Amino acid sequence: MRAKGGSDMASVEVSTDDFEKVGDFFWLRVGMIFRNGEGPQNAQGMIRHRSPAGAKWNKFYFPSMGADLLNDRVDYSPPRSMEKAEFGELVLKRRGNWNSTNQEIVFGRFGEDKPFGFGDSSYVNLRISRLEDRSFSSLYMRLRKDEELLYRMLLVQWANGNIALSLYPVDENEVPPFLKEVE
Repeated sequence: MRAKGGSDMASVEVSTDDFEKVGDFFWLRVGMIFRNGEGPQNAQGMIRHRSPAGAKWNKFYFPSMGADLLNDRVDYSPPRSMEKAEFGELVLKRRGNWNSTNQEIVFGRFGEDKPFGFGDSSYVNLRISRLEDRSFSSLYMRLRKDEELLYRMLLVQWANGNIALSLYPVDENEVPPFLKEVE
């Protein structure tokens, strides 16, 4: 899938409608980040995030393609004006009541000491670097709803001007050990 183009850049609050689904578990979106005072002259097809006063970054997000990452690979092609973005950003958004006793979602990466999740927030923001600068460490997740337990690996790659997202099922033995130990 390719990101849809749009008319002029809009400055809006982030809406759930602008996120891609990851099954019934969570939503995600991909964006580009510029230092405050810098940014593209034209960001056609992108949605500008309304930053609070004094923010250090200007953020632009791709519109939703209506994908469900459990089933689809998603390729985002930033406009040429986004080529000088300092970082990309992956925003994960809580879906539903994941604080209940029959649902959980926990994330982790190899090289880290412990898992992380949404905690008291509805969002988790992760930076994406260009492949030639530094690769994105695969994000592993443990998803549990009722008695169903799933492990997934999210691969994010920013190379050749595109940002590609793929979600793969993985076996329990392929995830960071601390994800298996979460109570």
